[in-house]
Amino acid sequence: MFISAKVKDVIESFEPDVHQFFPIEFVWEDGSHAADRFWFVPCNRLDTVDRAKTTFEFRNLKKELVFNRSQIGSHHVWIDKFIVMPTPAISEALKAALDAAGITGAHYQHFPETD
Repeated sequence: MFISAKVKDVIESFEPDVHQFFPIEFVWEDGSHAADRFWFVPCNRLDTVDRAKTTFEFRNLKKELVFNRSQIGSHHVWIDKFIVMPTPAISEALKAALDAAGITGAHYQHFPETD
């Protein structure tokens, strides 16, 4: 996942020195500079799904996926150990900070949570 320096700064303000960010330079076909980005590697691997409330089948996407707030704890960016998702999960607080920083181009999907 490639992110801007602005996104990296917001993530780092929530979870400093937790995730990996590798600088990447994008170039046009003619070799000229197009953009600087970071390859973002989320480093929290958590079991965050509430098994009692979830009606999601882990082999077939079906019904509702429910996360457990106590299993998430104080984390703001994570990959769940047991489900395949195309992007990392993030906290509501991190989403609000990204919105406040004027970050555009991201797609968010809200999932219910239990305590």
